[in-house]
Amino acid sequence: LTEPEIRISAVPYFFNNNDSLTFSWSANGEPFTSGQSPDGKSILLRQDGQTGSALISLTVKNNASFLQSAQTQTSLLLPNIAKTTATSI
Repeated sequence: LTEPEIRISAVPYFFNNNDSLTFSWSANGEPFTSGQSPDGKSILLRQDGQTGSALISLTVKNNASFLQSAQTQTSLLLPNIAKTTATSI
């Protein structure tokens, strides 16, 4: 992380109804309850003086179709990371 903050966004390709999607983000197993954008499609990470790595996970579910969901995760090596309240772009 070379900048003071980073935004991670999800783009739900191939889902039938984008109006019925639920985005559930977590970092190291802790949910981003207030760290998501209002539409849930992105999170914002800011430096706060801590160092280490973070496992960022996302689950997307289509509430109109119980068979449609996706889950992914990635590991980030960051010198400083914090969960913050995000705003949509």
